[in-house]
Amino acid sequence: MAQVNLVRSRASDSAVFKIARTLASGGYGVNLLIWNRSGRTTEEPNHQYTVYPFDFKAPVDKVEGVPFLPLFWLYEIIFLVKHKARVYHACDFDTLFPALVAARITGAKLFYSILDFYANNIPTDSLGRAGKLVRQTVEALENACIGFTDVVAIADDSRRAEIQGARTKRLIVLYNSPEDLPKEEPIEPKRGPQKLVVFYAGLLIRDVRGIDQMIEAIERVDDVTLVLAGSGPDESYFRELAFETNRLQFLGWIPRYQDVLREEMNSDVLFRFSDPKHPKTKYESPNKLFEAMMCAKPIIVSDGGSMARIVKEEACGLVVPFGDITAIRQAIAKLRDDSELRLRLGNNGRRAYIRKYSGTLMRERLLQAYGNLTSGMETSVLGEDKKSPDKG
Repeated sequence: MAQVNLVRSRASDSAVFKIARTLASGGYGVNLLIWNRSGRTTEEPNHQYTVYPFDFKAPVDKVEGVPFLPLFWLYEIIFLVKHKARVYHACDFDTLFPALVAARITGAKLFYSILDFYANNIPTDSLGRAGKLVRQTVEALENACIGFTDVVAIADDSRRAEIQGARTKRLIVLYNSPEDLPKEEPIEPKRGPQKLVVFYAGLLIRDVRGIDQMIEAIERVDDVTLVLAGSGPDESYFRELAFETNRLQFLGWIPRYQDVLREEMNSDVLFRFSDPKHPKTKYESPNKLFEAMMCAKPIIVSDGGSMARIVKEEACGLVVPFGDITAIRQAIAKLRDDSELRLRLGNNGRRAYIRKYSGTLMRERLLQAYGNLTSGMETSVLGEDKKSPDKG
């Protein structure tokens, strides 16, 4: 049984736990190293892999957390060298360099998953010319490190453009799609203008995710409730706001990912906004989009990126300009009043999920890539860039 060491610098990311489950179910021995910064870890009952948490509190998704990275990197190198494996699997740039060093020491293969291209997460607007210089430096470093990896996985086909300056030996596309839930009794669509439940679970950041915009929009649309869940820098703000308005319900942190999906199943509409001023928005196709597809729920998204393109192509939701409160309000009212539209958009998404984006398809793609990597075969990989083996 080939051994794999998987590394992620956070403890509540469903994507990395899904990778661990997939590899374990495919016959690999999996050690998962996570950095438990906030004390909140996604619960994975009955998992068949070993979790090693690095319990050291530090800011999450904030610039203030950067000074703590060298401490985690040192721990990661020691961990990977100590726990020798056939493959080291790093997730995002903040785990890549230590994995590269450890792979050089031990001779392990290196698999790299880019869930978010690090350079495009740097807020250059607030940092001015210095921010642009930092972003260019980080981009150059990540592209250079990618050249030493054996397999690179990107979360959307459009993200090839993000790493076009890197040399990749093998490139695959792994959409961040959830595994399908067991079928239960079908949920009948609501008829007429009844109470509509709009649901969001994830990172709670006001200015980036546009949650404030949705709250403002539904304040003037009758018979609509917004349900929020998750954690993040603005968690306390939304928790307190829920006491001030009956249009908002706050569930807080939901530790089990399956319970998040159940909440989505019981809602009517999902939404996911991304500010187009951030470079990463252009390439984003977040898991919320594929969760909506899997659950057969319509989704409202902001324009300006891959997410909006997919929604338009698959006719599985509505697209609004980011920050346009009137457009958001109109979209909510339209979905509230037209149950057949909700059903049609949801079914379109479900068909697209089964045909192109399902968790089953992504599982097969990942295991085939691993099979080729661990066996030394040079056959093609599903989703591989066949135009040029050296370009991302």
